[in-house]
Amino acid sequence: MLVTAECMFMGVECRKGFNDASKTYYLAGFMKGLDSMRCYIDEADYNQLVDMEPCTAVCAQFDYNTVKGGMRFVSLK
Repeated sequence: MLVTAECMFMGVECRKGFNDASKTYYLAGFMKGLDSMRCYIDEADYNQLVDMEPCTAVCAQFDYNTVKGGMRFVSLK
């Protein structure tokens, strides 16, 4: 189920894996009011978002998985 949210983009982060240092994980942070969310993103999304200023108001689209209860970043509108 696609969900659109007007929120604040907080930034992106690139991390090496804890168990396998050869893997790289990319995360993006979003905030609305007092609630915040971190979600894993792919390298292409990371490269798109890395130059964006933190605390930028965005309209983000997420895919909500009703079975797992998780959100996956799709795009910025």
